[in-house]
Amino acid sequence: MQRAVAVIVWMLAACATRPPAPAVPPWTALTGTAVSIDADERALWDKAEDQHAKLAQKNLLVTDPALAAYLQSVLAALQVEPIPAEAPRPAVYVIRSSDRTAISFANGEILITTGALAVIQNEAQLAGMLGHELGHVLARHALIDARFAKTSRSTVERMQLAREHEAYADAYAVQAMSGAGYDPHEMPRMLQLIASNETEAPQMEPFRSHPFTRERIQTLTEHMADAHGQALRTDAERYDHAIVDVLSVAAQAELDAGLLDHANASIARLLALRPESGRGYYLKGEYARLTEREGRRSPTVRDAYKRAVELAPDDPEAVRALGFLYRDDGDLAAATPLLDRYLKLAPDAADRGLIERYLGRNHP
Repeated sequence: MQRAVAVIVWMLAACATRPPAPAVPPWTALTGTAVSIDADERALWDKAEDQHAKLAQKNLLVTDPALAAYLQSVLAALQVEPIPAEAPRPAVYVIRSSDRTAISFANGEILITTGALAVIQNEAQLAGMLGHELGHVLARHALIDARFAKTSRSTVERMQLAREHEAYADAYAVQAMSGAGYDPHEMPRMLQLIASNETEAPQMEPFRSHPFTRERIQTLTEHMADAHGQALRTDAERYDHAIVDVLSVAAQAELDAGLLDHANASIARLLALRPESGRGYYLKGEYARLTEREGRRSPTVRDAYKRAVELAPDDPEAVRALGFLYRDDGDLAAATPLLDRYLKLAPDAADRGLIERYLGRNHP
C-alpha cells in the first residue's frame, strides 16, 4: 500500500538487522501487468484450500450468510487499491474457536474466530483486525516467509522477519482504517482486548504462531498519529447487530475450552442485546452449572434452564438439560415429557438408548 510507506518506515525501524527477505512485489504493485504465478506460490494456495476443507469437514466453519456479507463489506471498504486478476480474492470466514484472533493465508482467505468477534466492541476494531490480515495477504507475506525459510536456518532471523511483517500489517491496517473513515485509535484498543489470549495456549492449530501483541500495542500507542480532526466512526451499534447471533456460538466454544470468564462475558453480551434469547439462558445455566458449588442443583441453573425452554421450546439441548434436572429431582412426571420432546427434536441423539431406558422403553 503505497500511501502507508511513511508509517511503515517508523514501525520497521525498531526491527533488528537480518539478511534481506526475498524480493516479492505486493499484489497492489502489479496491477496492469502480466502476472505469472510460480509453483511454490500455487502450492501455498493449495495448502490453504486443504486447510479450509479440513475445517469444513470438522464443522468448524460458521455458516451465517448475513454475517458473512457484513464481514466482506467491511473488508471491501479497506481494500481500495486494485489487484491483478491473477491474484487471489481476499475473503473472510468465521471459525468456531475460543481463541481471540484472526489469521490469513496465501490464497486470500482470512479466518476470524468467534472468540474474536465476541470480544471486539465495534466495527472500527473489526476493521483493524481485518485490515491487519489484509495487509499480510496483499503484501504476499506467506510467500516471502516460505522463501526466506529456505535460505535461513536461523530461528532468530525468521522471528525478526515475522516482526517486520507484523509491523507492516499494523501500518497497513491503520492507514486503511483512516481511509475508510474508521477511527484508527481503535486498533490498539482492539489489540488490548485480545492480548489476554496470549496467556493461554491457542486452542486451534492455525493460530499457534501469531505473536507479539503486546509489542504491537506499545508501538502503535507510541507512534499513532492524530486523527487530523476528522469525524471518524466506530459503528458499535451496527457491529452489535451484525454479530449478535454468533455470540452463542462463541460462548459455547469458550465453555468447551474451559474459558469460563470469556464465556460469561459472551453470554452477558448476548442477553444484553437479545434479552429474550432462549439459547442465551441455556448457556447461562451451563455457566452456572460449571461455576456454582451446587452444580446442576443450583437455583440459578434451574431458573435459567426453565427460562430457556420457555423461550426456545425447540432447542434440544435446553429441553434435555431441564429434563435431566427434573429426573435428578425424582420428578418423573415433569421429566418424561421433556425427555420425550428431546428425542423428537434430536432423532439421531447419541444418548437415545440411555434416555429410552430412563423412560422404561426397550431400545433396539
